[in-house]
Amino acid sequence: MPQREPQRRRERYSVFLNIPYDSAFENLYLAYIAGLSAFGLIPRATLEIPTSQRRLERILKLIQECAYSIHDLSRVQLDGKLLGCRVSICRLN
Repeated sequence: MPQREPQRRRERYSVFLNIPYDSAFENLYLAYIAGLSAFGLIPRATLEIPTSQRRLERILKLIQECAYSIHDLSRVQLDGKLLGCRVSICRLN
């Protein structure tokens, strides 16, 4: 059972980052990591998942393993229709 405690701690303090991963956002990405780490939290992101056929399943598992999530919606754009918007955050391929 000693191995389960680190897993529980990791899940308890993990934070899923749902944010853009382009060079324009790099400084804010680093700020998220530094800020969360300063509070003793463990930042998790899709960047840690290797490319494969089951990427979506791995992303869902990663989200489920986190107690918290942060969704940066600064890139939300209108899609030309008044009823909807487009969010470009994660690449799934």
